[in-house]
Amino acid sequence: MTYKYRTHCVICSSTLVPSYTHKKQPATYCPKTTEWTTDSIIDLEYGICSSCSSVQLMTLVDPSLLYEDAHNNTQNTPTWAAHHKGFADFISDYTHMIEVGGASGALASILLKKNPDLQYSILDICPPSSMHNNITYITGNCETYSFGSEPIIMSHLFEHLYEPCAFIANLAKYGVQHVYISVPNMKKLLEDSSIAVIHIEHTYYADDRDIEYMFAKYNYKLERKRTFRDHSIFFHFTLEPAAIECPK
Repeated sequence: MTYKYRTHCVICSSTLVPSYTHKKQPATYCPKTTEWTTDSIIDLEYGICSSCSSVQLMTLVDPSLLYEDAHNNTQNTPTWAAHHKGFADFISDYTHMIEVGGASGALASILLKKNPDLQYSILDICPPSSMHNNITYITGNCETYSFGSEPIIMSHLFEHLYEPCAFIANLAKYGVQHVYISVPNMKKLLEDSSIAVIHIEHTYYADDRDIEYMFAKYNYKLERKRTFRDHSIFFHFTLEPAAIECPK
C-alpha cells in the first residue's frame, strides 16, 4: 500500500533520521460507505532532517488511494469563502492562467466572475467528478507537466506535494514567470495544539521562510506576501530572468 518511503528532506535534500512511528493509522481521510473494519491501515513513520531539523512524514500513501473520494468540500464555509475571495483579490489580472488542483472550481468561479474572458485551465492528477463551464480540465502531474507561459496558481495544494522542489524545478524548466500559492500558516497552526500540522496529506512542516527558500533555489523571487487571518499565507513569486543561465 505504501507509495514510497521518503529518505531525504523535501526542503534542503539532507538525510531524514527516523524518530517516531504512529502505528495502525487509517491510510486515508476519505469517507467510506463500507464498515470501518475494511479501512486500509498503515504505520506512519516520521523523521527529522539531519540539517534543517524539519519534521516530515517518511511513509507516503499512494495518492490514488489518498484522494480517491472528495473529502474536503469546505469551500462554502465562511472562512474558506473569505479565503478564496482574498486569494482571488491577491492574484493580478491575466488573460490566461492554470490552477493546479482546485477541481471544485471554487476559486475559478471567483476569478472568472471578475474576468469572464479569462482562459482558465485546471491541472490535476485525477479528472474532476463534475465539469464547470469555461474551464479547460487537464489530467497530469504538476511535477512533470509541460507548462507554457500561463501564470500558475495553487490554493492549499503545495503542502500536499510529495516533492515540492520537483514542482518548482519543473516550473523553472518551462520558464513560468508568475506563481501564486496559498498555504496553511503552519507556524500559527503549530501554536494550536488541537490541530495536527503534519499528517497523511500534509507530509512536511514548512513555514514562510522554508517556502521562500525552496523557490529561491530555482531562481524565483518573492514579489509579494500577505497573511489571511491566522489561516493562510499568500505568495507571489516571479522568475528572475538575470538568474537564468542562457543556452550556449
